[in-house]
Amino acid sequence: MNAPVSIDLPKAIPFVPIMDRARFAELVGISEPTLNNMIFRGYIPVITPSNGDERARRSFVNIAKLMSECMEVI
Repeated sequence: MNAPVSIDLPKAIPFVPIMDRARFAELVGISEPTLNNMIFRGYIPVITPSNGDERARRSFVNIAKLMSECMEVI
């Protein structure tokens, strides 16, 4: 039987399902180009809300999926 897992997040990191790339990079302590490279390589999941507009270019870090992937490893 698996023991329950408890994670205490620092108060500076808000629990939100998605986050702006710049804010995520700032909180994690990496540069935006480094984050973009990690996203390009598939290490960090992103979501692109389009509202039906295929030209949407802004994407956000998918915190919910990232946490889920991390929990699968535990």
